[in-house]
Order: sequence, then C-alpha cells, then structure tokens
Amino acid sequence: MGESAYIDYCRNINLDLLELMGSGYVIDHVVAEHNKRTKDEAYKVYASDLLKCLAETWGAQIPYRYADMITPQVEEEKSGDEIALEIITKLGLKGKADGLHEAESDTVA
Repeated sequence: MGESAYIDYCRNINLDLLELMGSGYVIDHVVAEHNKRTKDEAYKVYASDLLKCLAETWGAQIPYRYADMITPQVEEEKSGDEIALEIITKLGLKGKADGLHEAESDTVA
C-alpha cells in the first residue's frame, strides 16, 4: 500500500469514532478499507477473466486483460547488447559474455 492509498483510506474516517475509540481506530479502519478494496479488485479481475475466457471460447478475440489495463506493465528499455549479455550470462556462457564486455569497451573508447 502506497502513501496515496493510505491518505485515500484516511479521508473517510468517522471523527466521532476516532474520539470515542482513539488512535487504534485509524489502524483498524485503514486495514479494513484495504482488505475491502483488495477483495473488490480481486473479484473484478476474476469476473473479467471469466468473461474474457467465455468470449474467447465462442471465437471473440480480446487482446487485453482487465488486470493489465488497470496496472500496465512497464517495459524496460534495453539495448540488443544488454539483452544478449543477459541471456549469455543466464545460460552460463561466461567466456562469450566476457568477450562481449571487451567488445563494448573497445567501441566506447
């Protein structure tokens, strides 16, 4: 939960209950609001994925999920050499990866 979500949860605090119950009420309220919104969001994602699956079963083409639209994925911008070096390193081909580092340093200088 980020700062903006916490502030949003605190906006609808009942001030009468705050006076009556003290500062513990704030924590209880924020946790309850967060749980409620999380469950609501999970249900929306579940229902929309179900509808997408049913529509695709009947032949419709739906390119995006609801979950992907509300929280878009941030794509990293990497050069081709960086991607190649990452793959070579993951495959354990260190000798070839070292050669790529040397080639990069020769071209930069």
